[in-house]
Amino acid sequence: MNQIMTVNVYRPEYNPETKQYEDYNPIPARAKGFHYRCLCTHVHKTFTKSSEFTSHFKAKSHKDYVTHYESNTKDLTDAHDRIKQLQIKLELKHQQVLRLEKELNLTKALHSYKPPVSCSISLLD
Repeated sequence: MNQIMTVNVYRPEYNPETKQYEDYNPIPARAKGFHYRCLCTHVHKTFTKSSEFTSHFKAKSHKDYVTHYESNTKDLTDAHDRIKQLQIKLELKHQQVLRLEKELNLTKALHSYKPPVSCSISLLD
């Protein structure tokens, strides 16, 4: 049977005392079944051992990533927020279009309406 492997994305933790992001090892020592990926590089290497992560933390690219984590993620977060705003705006415009189409169809129906021809018949003649 095939198992689906869940890969977690590693994010450093914010330390309010130092006001900086800091590394922590998300994989317990000698644990199995953990799969983490760090976004500091475009290699997309998956880490499965605690020792791999500890070694990875020493890389210059990772240290730079953690040092600038807030500014790197702020741009991404702002972009996600902007996308969300635009999706809401798009949905409101879509609802407006549907309402206007309904109104247009009703107007067309009213303009094409022809009342029945009335004729009067006198029964006294």
